[in-house]
Amino acid sequence: MDRTALADSGLQLFSPHPVPAPIGERMLRPLPRFRQSHAYSISLDGPNDADSLFGPDSQTLQLVQKLDDELTAMRERPELVVFPASNLPWAPQAPIDARTLRFVRLLASHEIVAGLTCRSILSDEVIDQLSSVGQWVRINIPVLSTDVSVQKALEPHSALLTDRLQLARTLKQRGIQVQVAVEPIIPNLTDSRETLEPLIEKIAATGIDSISAGYLYLRPGQKDAVQRVLEPHGWSELVLSAFCESLVIREPGEPQLTFLSKSRRQRGYALLMSIAAEHGLAALLSFTANPDFQARKAPDAASSARFQAFIRSLRRRPR
Repeated sequence: MDRTALADSGLQLFSPHPVPAPIGERMLRPLPRFRQSHAYSISLDGPNDADSLFGPDSQTLQLVQKLDDELTAMRERPELVVFPASNLPWAPQAPIDARTLRFVRLLASHEIVAGLTCRSILSDEVIDQLSSVGQWVRINIPVLSTDVSVQKALEPHSALLTDRLQLARTLKQRGIQVQVAVEPIIPNLTDSRETLEPLIEKIAATGIDSISAGYLYLRPGQKDAVQRVLEPHGWSELVLSAFCESLVIREPGEPQLTFLSKSRRQRGYALLMSIAAEHGLAALLSFTANPDFQARKAPDAASSARFQAFIRSLRRRPR
């Protein structure tokens, strides 16, 4: 993968946490701040428990056809389509299952990269399916901490860290683009040297050569949800006090987002980057978790060219 193209573009697109559109509307919507870069999120409403690799339910077939028609009608097709994922690690996540794979294969038939987030274990059958379209798939694997108590409290629906890192190694060996994301970083809980160093050390041992990172940020109404999850463990005040100095950003047509102050995030990222460098890893910042780190203007020709180079790099299978 062309790491320079990714780093120079400032684009870290694989954890956008899009808001699903109501059923009946367009399935694809431009990602905020990437409207001129052909990056979209996808809305997948409806049940997914009736599908299998051999017998899709009727609604899945209708949605697949709807997406196919939508892509065919687009004047400029997407370069990248990102599947929904929550910004909160304890939120249940839609699995990468037979239903999801149908949409991934359709996107591949249109030569469009599918960006998927995975915190669970994938079956050999699913990995085989992903490998068959490996150049058109990018898997984002978030990791939080080596502390088992933190993992159990904040990631109850996720696979163990060791299993996720083994999955990253397996996907890489199968020629599937994979990215390990230290995300979300929880302020005052998972952002000290004592917590970051063992995590990065384990990531480096997988053979992954770069990571992405992003601090926890809050969508409307999420502060109370965060408090309810953290309070039983005595972490609520510890974490939420970091948001006393916060940055609020609202893009036109998008929900209001609350971030830690820029200086607070910069200090944490500086520590993470230094630890990553000590272990031979490049560290990239999540654009979604740090929109204020980029100039707020339409991309010029050079940045658009870097984005195109970045997308092309996703299509090349690792050797």
